[in-house]
Amino acid sequence: MKLTRWFCLAVAGILGFGFPARSEPVPVAKYSKPIYVACVGDSITAGTGLVGIAIDWSYPSQLSRMLGNKWEVHNFGIGGTTMLQKSDNPYRYKAPLQSKPDVVIIALGTNDLKPKNWNQAAYVSDYKAMISAFQALPNKPLIYLCLPTPVVPPGRFDIPSSGPDMLIPLIGLLASENHLDLIDFNAPMASHPEWLPDRVHPNRDGSFAMAKAVYAVLTGTDYTGEMLPPPSALAPKPAPAPTPTSTPTPASVPNPPAAPTAK
Repeated sequence: MKLTRWFCLAVAGILGFGFPARSEPVPVAKYSKPIYVACVGDSITAGTGLVGIAIDWSYPSQLSRMLGNKWEVHNFGIGGTTMLQKSDNPYRYKAPLQSKPDVVIIALGTNDLKPKNWNQAAYVSDYKAMISAFQALPNKPLIYLCLPTPVVPPGRFDIPSSGPDMLIPLIGLLASENHLDLIDFNAPMASHPEWLPDRVHPNRDGSFAMAKAVYAVLTGTDYTGEMLPPPSALAPKPAPAPTPTSTPTPASVPNPPAAPTAK
C-alpha cells in the first residue's frame, strides 16, 4: 500500500468518515420481492475480459450468486465511461434510473482520471447530480459509493497509477456529506497486483474480492464461501451422442437369390 494512500486515509479520518463505512445491513425482510440491485460503473463493473457467451465472472454476476434468490443483481456497467458528463464517454444513467432499483452501487471515476478528461470540480458536481437523481426516485433506493480499484504502476490506457488516491478522499467526502455508505474496492486489491493483469481491469479473483466487499456491506456479514462458478459451469454436461452405426446403402445390399424357375 503506498504512502499516498495512507495520507488520503488520514485526511479522510480528519474529515470524519471511515473506510469503509459500515451501517445497518439491508433489511431483507422488508421487501416482498427480490431486492433489485443496480450496479452502475464502467468496464471494471461490466467485467472486461470476464464475460463470455457461457461464463460471467464480473463482480455483479459473482455477487448475484453469493447473495442468492432474495436478491436480483443487474450489471449496468458500460466500458470506457466516466462520471464526468463532459468527457470522451460520459455515463448516461437513464437505464438504471428507469429500473427503479432498491439498491444502487456506484463505481465510476477510473476513466475520469485520463488527463484529457480530468476536472475535479466537475467530477464532484456531476457525482452529486447522479446521487440526487437516484435519491429523487419515489422508492428511495439505498445508495452506496465505491472507492476505486487500484491502478498498477505505471498505469495503462492513459490512466495514471496515482489517480485512484486522488479519488478516495473526494468520494469519501461525497459519502459523508450525503450520509451514504462506502464500499472499499481499493484496500482488498492494493496488495494484489496479480489480480489486475492489464494493470486496470480485475481478473476473476479481483472481481471476487469486489463482490465480497459489496456482500459485507449489504448483509453485514463477511462472505466466507468459495468463489461460485456460473450456473452454466455447474450444469451437468450432456452425454455424448451415440456414434451412428453404418447402414448398408441399397447398392451394397446383396441381391436375394433368384427364385427357381419352373421346369
